[in-house]
Amino acid sequence: MTDAEEFSVFDQADFLDISNSKGDLFGILRDEDGELRIIGCWLEQLAKFPFTRKGTPWHGYPCWLLSREAPKNRKKGAPTKKIFQKLKDKGVITEQQRKRFANGGDA
Repeated sequence: MTDAEEFSVFDQADFLDISNSKGDLFGILRDEDGELRIIGCWLEQLAKFPFTRKGTPWHGYPCWLLSREAPKNRKKGAPTKKIFQKLKDKGVITEQQRKRFANGGDA
């Protein structure tokens, strides 16, 4: 993933306020055909940008969807269903994708 692509995931999450109650942001990346891109080595399709204090740089990492082969410690901290609903309500994902994400299946 290029720096520009990574920044675009953050920028969209920030602009649309795809955040949880702690202020963590969540975003996706689409390919040239509009399909959700895999952004992590365990087939993740959703990035998490943990909240930071003012003046501290943001950083992000792939967090969800995990392949069946992913280590168990990578399956902790799944986004809440509210995040998936917010992504759908803001037009970032479809209802079908929301259901698949929320159930831990391929989006």
